[in-house]
Amino acid sequence: MVDYSSRRLSRREFGQAGLAALGGLALGACASGTAPAKPGAAPAAQGTSGGYVPDRTLKVGVVVPQSGIYASTGANALAGVRLALKEYEDKGWRFELVMEDSKGEATTALRLVQKYIERDQVNFILGPLSSGELPALRDPVDQAKVIMSTYQAANRDITGSRCSRYIFRTTPTNYMQAYGLGPWIYRNVGKRGYVLTADYAAGTEIADAIVDCFTKEGGEIVAYGQAPLTITDSAPYMAPILDSRADFVTGFFAGKNAIDVVKAFHQFGVKDRMKIAYSGYLTSNDIIEAQGQAETEGIYEYLNFSEGLDTPEYTSWVARLNQQSPEITRVTVYSVHGYTATKAVLLGIEQARSLKSEDIADAMEKVEFVGPAGPIRFDPSHQSPLDFYITQVQGMRHVVLDKVPNQRDPEEADCRRTW
Repeated sequence: MVDYSSRRLSRREFGQAGLAALGGLALGACASGTAPAKPGAAPAAQGTSGGYVPDRTLKVGVVVPQSGIYASTGANALAGVRLALKEYEDKGWRFELVMEDSKGEATTALRLVQKYIERDQVNFILGPLSSGELPALRDPVDQAKVIMSTYQAANRDITGSRCSRYIFRTTPTNYMQAYGLGPWIYRNVGKRGYVLTADYAAGTEIADAIVDCFTKEGGEIVAYGQAPLTITDSAPYMAPILDSRADFVTGFFAGKNAIDVVKAFHQFGVKDRMKIAYSGYLTSNDIIEAQGQAETEGIYEYLNFSEGLDTPEYTSWVARLNQQSPEITRVTVYSVHGYTATKAVLLGIEQARSLKSEDIADAMEKVEFVGPAGPIRFDPSHQSPLDFYITQVQGMRHVVLDKVPNQRDPEEADCRRTW
């Protein structure tokens, strides 16, 4: 057996570790409610650790799509990353971003991470964005003992059965993005549903969780359809939905796929015949203007963010984001995620007063702060519980209808800490 404890991985070993992780993903059972919360009130923002400033420029490897269907998503996440870095630059810290286009592809992301670790010798990694990328990166990052803070990719097992000392997530798992929605749909939207979802890890995990929790309430799913990420014409999927006589259609789409599907719902009359209730990226703020007001009006969504939040933390953060990135006219959850993923690592380094991965990981387990959309802290699996919001699009804004607090993923119980 190869001993990775005292050296970096060779290129061959690194590639083998990543490619071995490209298999299927498991979906656990639906939770009937939130997991037990940690005692005490929501944490206040954690202070600095005696003004610690690293004695060198920190290299930050970012796995981000800069082309393809998730290009706009990646750009918004990067705005959040840069804001968190800027806050620490104002304290005297120095950073070098090491960043190339992952294209949202697992093999490309694996190659980039290998380069970041072996050649660039980054201090930590941010990303990836896509659930299609993350499984391939878990083992190489873990074996190389490099901190990785994911800012979007939501595969459940990464903070479940495949948890790692070095991987942290301030953003929701796919299951967390769905299971609170199913019961709410049953109580408030309808009893018969049709699923149309993207055919990849995020799409199927999220749709399956919605279905699981919705049917446990007594609801019925009349059909389950999947559309590939390469889809360019959503029209063929509309007739079966119209013929189903369902009360609503649900699932998961994001990016360009979401633009096309929402336009098709409107064009072919689906939106006039039934409710649209999706996990919260269907009309996210980076794409809603491309979709249009008539196309998006009335759509229900479920997400750990809304631009309608009026907390002091959110208001202050938005002002800083607008100053840093004036080109952003609509704040997105991707910027929130990029920010919290980055800040968690920087707080860990600050608290550890060290650049050693083991010290940073130990410190990050104790990090607590209030992010733009709610508290951030890490459970033993390195997954943060999160508050979620039921929203409805009204006049191109996501108006909060309900709050589902402190959501966790029950698969965290499958984490077997070996550190």
